[in-house]
Amino acid sequence: MRLLLVFALLFCATLGAETKHTRNLREADAAIAHSEGREAFDEQMKGIPRKSGFGALPEGLERDLLLRWIAPHHDPALLHFAGARSWGGKDRYVVAACFAMNKKVLDDARKYDNDTVCRVSLDLHLGVFDFANGKFVPIAKSDDISDMEFMISVLGEESTRLDYHKFDLANYRLNEKEKAFGVRGGHDIGYSGGGAYCEFLVLFRIVGDQLVRVFGAEMYTFQDIAGDWHKDGTRDHDIYENKSTLRVLKTKTNGFFDWELRTSDGDNARYRWNRQKGAYE
Repeated sequence: MRLLLVFALLFCATLGAETKHTRNLREADAAIAHSEGREAFDEQMKGIPRKSGFGALPEGLERDLLLRWIAPHHDPALLHFAGARSWGGKDRYVVAACFAMNKKVLDDARKYDNDTVCRVSLDLHLGVFDFANGKFVPIAKSDDISDMEFMISVLGEESTRLDYHKFDLANYRLNEKEKAFGVRGGHDIGYSGGGAYCEFLVLFRIVGDQLVRVFGAEMYTFQDIAGDWHKDGTRDHDIYENKSTLRVLKTKTNGFFDWELRTSDGDNARYRWNRQKGAYE
């Protein structure tokens, strides 16, 4: 069953925060200011695959041992990729394992994505573990997160799933003792002229031996709207970008730091800890 995030209304909106008018695709390419838009444009228009943002497993870690723990019901032969990055200390890691449901889906993923993106057709499992002196110590893990749905306003308020492409390990402090870690996922929308890309951040907290979602928000919106044709066969393109940053504030609610989402269009929002829901809202 698909999971609809209820702790926040997440949407990708058409915004004019950073709007640039260009007369052709070459100018449109040069007008993109942010790396999120650059990667999306390169992938859509040039066929350049994204760089891997999930890292590599630490040297000496037994991969099959990790896979049996993080996703015991998946066939290791259907693993698309597994990657890990150091987090919170030299011996602690976050890990992502992306699985296909059958060989055809796996073959398609390997053909088009080169081990860089966990598409909506795949399952993504997250985990946290310690690894030192050859010893693997599991800490916490999630269920498959690929079923999470996000509201995309440019699709007429339809909800959709995301293609996940990297960890976000910025210093998202919950309180003096805890931090959250995140994954970034996006959704591409094709137009007859141009296209759009929306990127979201989802943050997780360790609760016992489980990873629990505590926050989600749109972090970047890109749109390329094609306009009038010119006699030389080129076409106008309006480039829209809106980028957000998440700040941890000094104030607290229910023992957790307040957070503020700042957008380049000035439409800022403050999030506070909801004790009953165990999440920010």
